[in-house]
Amino acid sequence: SNVMLRLSQNGETWEAVLMDFGVAKVREAHTSITGTGGIGTIGYMAPEQIQGNAPISGKTDLYATGCLLFECLTGETPFTAENPAEMLIQHLNDYPRNVREIVSDCPGWLDELIERLLQKKQEDRPHDALAVHTELAEIHRRMTQSQVTSAARTSSGTGTTGSADAADTAGVPKKKKKK
Repeated sequence: SNVMLRLSQNGETWEAVLMDFGVAKVREAHTSITGTGGIGTIGYMAPEQIQGNAPISGKTDLYATGCLLFECLTGETPFTAENPAEMLIQHLNDYPRNVREIVSDCPGWLDELIERLLQKKQEDRPHDALAVHTELAEIHRRMTQSQVTSAARTSSGTGTTGSADAADTAGVPKKKKKK
């Protein structure tokens, strides 16, 4: 509910606009945890927010970004539960499925980035939002390049019937999730 779509100035594309960035930091002194409000929305709360044993930082927002990317690609939040307490426990102890298990044509690089964003320990997440932005720009560049290459192969009659995603997974080892 904090991400809105607006038509870009050129009128040709849609842009996502974050309407409520950093509220967890502003409300750091509050200790109530509610579905919305308090110190965060349960579906996007980082373990350090739940436990209150580490400072809320930019890396807390990176965890929420991972949750949002996961939801944008799969249509569901990383964790689902019957009640809020159960979901909080999942954020603390469980790891969500890989995006590629749900959306098979998700680029391997993007799946791996989301996995790193959702790490339980802050130090295991990317350095900062700029690092994530840079990585997302590179993923976009690779996807665009792959689409151009695929289109060129198809128009020249040398297209293949294999996975369109094969090029984006070359050299990307599948990492095991930390337990």
